[in-house]
Amino acid sequence: MLAIGIFFLSFKGRIIQRDRTFQYGLICIEKCQRGTNLLSQLFEVMRQEFLTKFTTGITFINSANRRSYEAHTRKLKMTVIDRFEFNNNNYYNLAFDTAISVL
Repeated sequence: MLAIGIFFLSFKGRIIQRDRTFQYGLICIEKCQRGTNLLSQLFEVMRQEFLTKFTTGITFINSANRRSYEAHTRKLKMTVIDRFEFNNNNYYNLAFDTAISVL
């Protein structure tokens, strides 16, 4: 389980567990490809690859990066499950259900 302080993070009523969750990492999209469906297509390939092993994917985004926040919450349908501060920066923890397609 992923414990933050004295509480556990949860998503869709399930406690996030290390053996059922993976950390989704960075994607950088070239400016000329932004606004296309490339992000969703790349994400979908990754989601399908991990679908049989994990029920939930998680990531974090710096709250100052509004473009990334919008892409993850609107295009990729991720849900904010927590906020935290590290090194004088504020971040969102986001989660997604690997069973749900973004296309």
